[in-house]
Amino acid sequence: MQKILSKHLVASGASTDETRYMPIYRKLKLVEILLVPNATTGADGSNYAILTVSNGSTSLAVRNTASAALTAGTAESLTLTATKELDFDALESLKIVKSHAGSGATVDVEFLFVFDVARDV
Repeated sequence: MQKILSKHLVASGASTDETRYMPIYRKLKLVEILLVPNATTGADGSNYAILTVSNGSTSLAVRNTASAALTAGTAESLTLTATKELDFDALESLKIVKSHAGSGATVDVEFLFVFDVARDV
């Protein structure tokens, strides 16, 4: 059985960094992160947004707009870059950060987190 949790991230200013947290309420294993932009953010090699999903200080997935745009309504699956940190216990959280390079870029995106339900042993 899988659980899907969602989180909306709006960075209202291009040069504004934003941090959000997604609480985890039970033992779950993260198996996929989908990103769905609500608005298009163009690619720019100098002024871009960096979206990072972490478990504590360990980065799980990163997406930036330096070389590829975020297109409104077009879902994409982010590459998971860690293994052990994909397992969550109750009362942990995912950290979602929008940072920027140069003068940045404004983003408005939905994250969908797909989890497998872990059994208590």
